[in-house]
Amino acid sequence: RFCAGFAIAVWVGPWGREAFPDRQTDFGLTKAAISALGGGFSAIAGGVLSDILGERDASRRLYLPVAGSLGAAVCWGMMMDAQSFEWAMGWLLLQYLFAECWFGAAIATLQGQLPKEVQGGAQGAFSTLTVFGNLAPLLIGQASQHMPLADVLHATVPALYLGSAAAFALTCRALGEAAPKLDAETDRRSE
Repeated sequence: RFCAGFAIAVWVGPWGREAFPDRQTDFGLTKAAISALGGGFSAIAGGVLSDILGERDASRRLYLPVAGSLGAAVCWGMMMDAQSFEWAMGWLLLQYLFAECWFGAAIATLQGQLPKEVQGGAQGAFSTLTVFGNLAPLLIGQASQHMPLADVLHATVPALYLGSAAAFALTCRALGEAAPKLDAETDRRSE
């Protein structure tokens, strides 16, 4: 998920300048508002929705980033294909609303599965995934030297989102299978 986010953060500006050369200022201002307001709203709403989904089964929290990653992939493709600035920005807003809902669910799931004494270290390790995420913009930059940036972004960003959806789905499945074992272990400790 970090790969898609960092790819967009680095490369959507150059793409926007190419796609809408007469609307560069509008693009910059609109993109900033979408990132701050749309992304911020999605992160908060995603965290609240994650809490609701996880009430009965913690693994269900991850349904949200699975759906969000899939929706973001579709919206990114639609944005890249949009024929006007207004439609492109509308799709970008929707992409942010889908994409940024993942963080609360991921952190809550991570912390909910670990003993309190290792949660800080696990959070630190999770944060180091940003190093891996920064590889995507580097690779996109290399690829864009050999083909148009728009083509590279149209192919890579949805693929990264689909990979993210698959990773969240596999984690959700693994947690669902482990839940009965965890419940039995907790019951034994409480006796």
